[in-house]
Amino acid sequence: MSDWDDDIDLDNLNPEDYEIKDDQDTIADPEAADLEALDAELKAMDVEELQSKTNETLDNLRETHTEDQQKFLADAFVDLGEIPVGEEFGITEAQAMVVEAGFIATLNRDVFSQYGIDHATWMDHVDQQDLPTFRKAALKGDFSIFHQHCVEVAKMRLDLGI
Repeated sequence: MSDWDDDIDLDNLNPEDYEIKDDQDTIADPEAADLEALDAELKAMDVEELQSKTNETLDNLRETHTEDQQKFLADAFVDLGEIPVGEEFGITEAQAMVVEAGFIATLNRDVFSQYGIDHATWMDHVDQQDLPTFRKAALKGDFSIFHQHCVEVAKMRLDLGI
């Protein structure tokens, strides 16, 4: 044993007592790294691939969740804007990312692109109070409300010279 082993009480080691210096390697969060890799993978997919992956994920959720659970999750998404994740909901962060990316890509292709905008630009022009109505329509596959709103957004952007 070396001298320094005597100075460290391994049984009562508190990580907060030790500062990680910028030049030291840190241990990366493997789940975060996996999610970053998934995010990059999803962004690189074309819409058809992404829709296929989204459908697989949704089919899996339909098989593993009762109708009441599915309704709860849909209602939570409509109200909160996020898919509840965690063991208690039976949905992983990765599954939620796939579904969200699939919906956004579909909306970008089938709606927003027709008006010269994308999801992020559309979000800049939507009232936060209206988002539950849009999310509910998206879950039903009814994009008519999005088209109606995009007509207004496109007109406003044209008037502003954007």
